[in-house]
Parts: sequence; C-alpha cells; structure tokens
Amino acid sequence: MGRPVVVVTHHVLEGWPREDAPFTFATDGIESAIDQAKALAGDKVAGVNSGTLARHCLNAGLLDEIYVDLVRSCSAPALSSSTNLRTLQWSLRDRYR
Repeated sequence: MGRPVVVVTHHVLEGWPREDAPFTFATDGIESAIDQAKALAGDKVAGVNSGTLARHCLNAGLLDEIYVDLVRSCSAPALSSSTNLRTLQWSLRDRYR
C-alpha cells in the first residue's frame, strides 16, 4: 500500500508485531487508533477504511470529513460466459435512467 496502516483489534496474534510489518496494532480502542494514525500521517490526511470502524468513529465524533462513493448495483441473473455483455449494458442503462 505504501502507507502506514493502523490495525484496530482486540488482541494481537502470537508472533506479532514483527519489525518488518508495514502496520501498527491498536488494541486500546478507536480513539487511540485515530491518534496513532494522525501521528503516523504527520501533516497528511489519516483515513478510515471500514464500514464498521467508520461508524464507530462517526459515533465517537472522531471524523472531520466523510467521503462517500456511490455505485449503482443490481441483482441480475447469473452471467455465463456466453452472456452478451453489450446487450446487458444497454439493458441496465435503460432500466436505471
């Protein structure tokens, strides 16, 4: 990933943390995890990447900004290798206009 990562967990597995691991463990709550992430980020942005963790951070008042990506999705019958994807694309486009 090329960026420091803070893993929020209740307990660290035996044999961890390892010196060569690109992440840090936070076992003492989300407040501590956010503090560690901010310290690692320095003058850059610290992000939260999990729906559950984001919800806990939001409820605790720990988030300054929220970015949401919305993606349309649909339930379609199983697609086989013979499915004409171009026809499916147009069908979905017409359906969701």
